[in-house]
Amino acid sequence: MSRKQNVLTVSEFVGSLKLLIDSYPSFKNVAIIGELSNFTAHHSGHFYFTLKDDKSRISCVMFRSKASSVLFKPKNGDKVIVVGSAEVFESAGTVQIYASRMNLDGLGDLYVQFEALKKDYQDKGYFKPEHKKAFPAYPTSIGVIVGDNSAAYHDISRTLMERWPLAKRVDLLAYVQGESAVPSIVERLHEANSMNLDCIILGRGGGSIEDLWAFNSPEVIEAIYSSKIPIATGIGHESDTTLADFVSDYRAATPTAAAVHVTPNQYEISEVLRNYKNKYYSLLRNKILNQKSMYQSLVQNSNLRNPEEYIEKKSQKLDYLQNRILNQSKQFEAIHKELLRYDLR
Repeated sequence: MSRKQNVLTVSEFVGSLKLLIDSYPSFKNVAIIGELSNFTAHHSGHFYFTLKDDKSRISCVMFRSKASSVLFKPKNGDKVIVVGSAEVFESAGTVQIYASRMNLDGLGDLYVQFEALKKDYQDKGYFKPEHKKAFPAYPTSIGVIVGDNSAAYHDISRTLMERWPLAKRVDLLAYVQGESAVPSIVERLHEANSMNLDCIILGRGGGSIEDLWAFNSPEVIEAIYSSKIPIATGIGHESDTTLADFVSDYRAATPTAAAVHVTPNQYEISEVLRNYKNKYYSLLRNKILNQKSMYQSLVQNSNLRNPEEYIEKKSQKLDYLQNRILNQSKQFEAIHKELLRYDLR
């Protein structure tokens, strides 16, 4: 090595590297996609992690003030998009990313949108219990908004027929996925309200968050919230949750469970009626037996046991009284004549 060559200390070199990186404005706002590795959520609230792909990796830090705005729980293996600035960490002599935002890549963005929409409607009070409408105990008409010839449609139809066939089922078939889903669902909700039905089931089978996204749209949420008819949602599987579930009057785990919630069980009702029938039959039977016992006691312990003898005795007494009256009348007549004789003198 030539003595004339400029020799730098480590601090000087790292400082020069820092000045170089700081001088490039493009490094102040970088967006990098990669997989989370060595992720640590420090008790201080800061996030420390490595962002990597199949060829390289870079260290990252996200301070508490920024980490608190992340709308999901990061974990190793998540594919994310990190936005921040590239700077030199002089103490370690390394280049690292100071992250200001972190979003899940691809469908992860939908989860971020979901949480943002959820918070917005929650702040507006759309999910409050006082906005939930009660379902009638014995509905006579039930609207079913569901995909045509879907598994959810068959599950709901079978359950309604088994549990409460007395109700009229009104099928309001709609698109439940794709571009046409949102206007189709909204139109069916308005149609159901115009028909003055007792309640509505809004259902769909399972799927990814992308498949179920129509049920998170503001248009569908507003239509459910403004409905005058109680709505039970059964969207997806038990683990699936949409904003439609939060704003509806009842969230069921599955389409079948939604149909169960809005209907009584005809067999249970029949059993209740049978119990009432047996109860009142027993009460009436006991009352009749009691009345019969009282009648028999009355007949056995009174003159009603032999009514002819009773009438004859009463008739004899009547004759006796009539004779007494007749004798008294004769005596009064005799006294009256005697008095008149004294008056003539």
